[in-house]
Amino acid sequence: QTIFVSATISDEIERLARRYMRNPEKLIAPGADDKPTVAEVAQFYLSVQPWDKYRLLRMLLEKENPDLAIVFCRTKRGAEKLAKKLHADGIECREIHGNLAQGQRDRVMKNFRGGKFDVLIATDLASRGIDVADISHIINFDLPDDPEVYVHRIGRTARMGAEGRAFTFVGKDQGELLTKVESLINMIIPQGIIEGFEPRPAPADWTDLPPGQRPEGAPAGAPVQNRFDRPYGAPSGSSSSASTPTVTLTAPPRTIGSKIPINRRHKRRR
Repeated sequence: QTIFVSATISDEIERLARRYMRNPEKLIAPGADDKPTVAEVAQFYLSVQPWDKYRLLRMLLEKENPDLAIVFCRTKRGAEKLAKKLHADGIECREIHGNLAQGQRDRVMKNFRGGKFDVLIATDLASRGIDVADISHIINFDLPDDPEVYVHRIGRTARMGAEGRAFTFVGKDQGELLTKVESLINMIIPQGIIEGFEPRPAPADWTDLPPGQRPEGAPAGAPVQNRFDRPYGAPSGSSSSASTPTVTLTAPPRTIGSKIPINRRHKRRR
């Protein structure tokens, strides 16, 4: 007998499974067909331009003070760069990606489970199979192209009946991607507003914009028109996304990373 379990099963995968199985039965957990995400996961999107993402991440970590957090990046290079910047700023973190040998990955995960550091920077491929019960936060530093990948990512938190929080950074040109995610999970993701965060114009030397994001001849930091084109923190009704609720995240700043004594953190978890 064979049991095939997944948080999401696409039509293509289901057709493939049925081709090689005899008289398969499909079982769907209650409510999973309508909303394939865990109810205990509080989900938010944060509107941010790419040059502001790192600064927003720092503020988010300070506000939320996660027990354990996974920050998802799109590429191995991006994960390496982000981990180096956080480490240089005094935040204990490690990265896990395809360039690491299996032994290195195992050591990273052992230390993560043991609370040696709080923030794991991961790519999707390298993070497959991660099962850590105490993950309190998922941060999508890069929004995935595939909505089902989003579901798999945030499924790393809210394990064993615990509560979890998931934050997704969304650029002004990624409204369609966010809409696809919302269609898959059958819910509107509220916009989170980080109190004290103010967006800045693009630096003069900024070169990492994807093709077409900055119109020809437009000044640095010029906005791209779409349904998220409104000032940071402005009411949802000021644009075509009037049905999108907003939530101001106002938790007081607290110390993060290596500044949290390991022994105190373990006592808190007991």
